[in-house]
Amino acid sequence: MAIKKLDNLIDQARKIPKKRVIAVFAQDDATILATKRAVDLNFAEFTLIGDEKIMTQICLDHDIDPSIYTIINEQDELAAGHKAMRLLSDGKGEVLMKGLISTDKLLKCMLDKEYGLAIPNATLSSISIAEIPNYHKLLIFADAAFIPRPNIDQKIAMTNYVIETARKIGIKRPKVSIISFSEKLHPKIPTAVDAAFISKMA
Repeated sequence: MAIKKLDNLIDQARKIPKKRVIAVFAQDDATILATKRAVDLNFAEFTLIGDEKIMTQICLDHDIDPSIYTIINEQDELAAGHKAMRLLSDGKGEVLMKGLISTDKLLKCMLDKEYGLAIPNATLSSISIAEIPNYHKLLIFADAAFIPRPNIDQKIAMTNYVIETARKIGIKRPKVSIISFSEKLHPKIPTAVDAAFISKMA
């Protein structure tokens, strides 16, 4: 059955074994509150990496017991990223969560060959899932974080990632749109040309 609401996605997550999530530079309210909700729903446990004093104070500000987390004190942003990758590489975490660490520093750590986390020659992209009020289904899109100006090979890879994600949440035949600033096909508009080319590959 296709998942059409984020709450349905959470319900499915609760049916699989609990995951250990490594939250990098988890020094903001939104990150801490999101981790607390996941703990309360019993589908994840967390290791928080960042300034211990800041993270602990955020917990206390929201009446959260800091002892529900494993906390690793690291005040340097890049060092926190490297510690997260080491934990993942050593099998001490299964999922990476971005806190306040900047995207460029996180990517630098993720792509470090020392950890062996990146798939050789693969396109590294992000997938986002959004629920829009009064719309009848979820939207899955890429890439809102890593690739500001993707080439056509990267766009094809991103499209395949989105399709794979859709199928994993029960959408057997997802509808795909390639977004350009213009819907008209013109040789001087590369994004429209790329979109037309990819659409013919379906």
